[in-house]
Amino acid sequence: MKLLIGAAAAALLFAGAAMAQTATPTAPLPPSSCGPVPTSPTLPDGANATSAQMDSGNSAYNTWAQAMQANVQCRRAEAEAIRAQADARTAEYNGYALQLNQTVSSWQAEVAEYNARGQQPARRERGGTLTRPDH
Repeated sequence: MKLLIGAAAAALLFAGAAMAQTATPTAPLPPSSCGPVPTSPTLPDGANATSAQMDSGNSAYNTWAQAMQANVQCRRAEAEAIRAQADARTAEYNGYALQLNQTVSSWQAEVAEYNARGQQPARRERGGTLTRPDH
């Protein structure tokens, strides 16, 4: 029994470390609230384009660049918010893991103290209520 309690406590102690090392499959990302990424414009060939084609290409590029910059900034803000959430969850996990490890260590110390006492299990007195036939 004593060995079983010690083994169970040791298993709990090492379970947290084992779970932290286990590779978890990557879940698909939830959709971004930033909307779709703007598609790149078709740019004119600078070596052969006319002035009108270059003006049109410049206008398409500027429109795309502004939309793309806004989308990238939105996605960065999303990433920073998710990172902050992950950091908070990691801190929460670390606190609970510390509590687990401290409790396991305390339990192991109590079991060791109990085992060191070397007491025999309590014996029932003769004629106790559980052994008397009239009860």
